[in-house]
Amino acid sequence: MKKYLFAAAVLAAVAAPAAQAQTLRQMRNEFVSACAQGASSGNNALSPQMARTLCSCTFDETGKQYGTRWKATLDAYDRTGNDPQFESRMRRNTEVCFNRHLNRR
Repeated sequence: MKKYLFAAAVLAAVAAPAAQAQTLRQMRNEFVSACAQGASSGNNALSPQMARTLCSCTFDETGKQYGTRWKATLDAYDRTGNDPQFESRMRRNTEVCFNRHLNRR
């Protein structure tokens, strides 16, 4: 159940406007903050530390797939909110990170 709630928090964080973010570092900070807040609230919440770890991992793993196009991809998604391939990669990397960090506990 936590995996699905976390995945929802990730997609909500990605959909949150990042218009104020000028750099990739700022975008990452805003994403991790929004994602962790969503993942660490509610009945089946993750601990704040684990939420930040998973959100950071998801952002970084997805970024590796885009290389130098990562910031442009985030900017485009922020404007349109519509990129099925991007959303699919985020979901896939959410699962990878969830398995990596929660299965070793």
